[in-house]
Amino acid sequence: MTFGAVTFSLLVQGLTISLLMTLLKIGALIDRVLERPAESGRYLFARETILKEVKQMLHTSSENRLLVLAGLLFVIFVWLVPDALAQEQSPTPTPATSPTPAMPQQAAEPLYTNYRGVSVGMSVEEAREKLGAPKSKGKQQDFFVFSKTESAQVVYLDGKVRTVSVDYVGADSGAPTPMEVLGVELAPKKNGTIYKLVRYPDAGFWVAYSRTAGKKPIVSITMRRIRSPSR
Repeated sequence: MTFGAVTFSLLVQGLTISLLMTLLKIGALIDRVLERPAESGRYLFARETILKEVKQMLHTSSENRLLVLAGLLFVIFVWLVPDALAQEQSPTPTPATSPTPAMPQQAAEPLYTNYRGVSVGMSVEEAREKLGAPKSKGKQQDFFVFSKTESAQVVYLDGKVRTVSVDYVGADSGAPTPMEVLGVELAPKKNGTIYKLVRYPDAGFWVAYSRTAGKKPIVSITMRRIRSPSR
């Protein structure tokens, strides 16, 4: 074999090694693109072409290997590399998200501030004067009954009203609505009940609205003073 033939053979082998290294470098890109079903057919065809050409190279003469290499490089740089790079650089589409349902707006200031003139922080004497004689009288709480459908419990702390809880029994009890008490419409839960508590730190108390399920629901409205951290 002449010196020129040996040089030519080494050159072909060097190009073959370079080709294999190139295949290894773009392998990850090809595999990533193959995960996209819409383009998998094209890249499978390119991969099969490469394997076919490599097998042919192993069984061909040195004089024809350059033609095989040229075909391989065409497949790599014309079919695979441009689209693989485009796939890598293209922005990932942001998945569509469902709009977040709007939460009901509540009143910034409390709408329900007293019951029959009694509010939290009022003295025991003032509360009893406004509500009249209790059905059950105690040092820490009183229980009032105004009708078959309306009653109230008042809890005292340090000589002042801390909690006022009112119960309305029955569908025709005349109970206030959530809108009248909290300033919002409340949808019943699956079991038919309603409950919501709203804090009013600036006013110094919270208000809760609840309603049971059934043909004879009980609506409870509770006001309670927010105790200071020192207590």
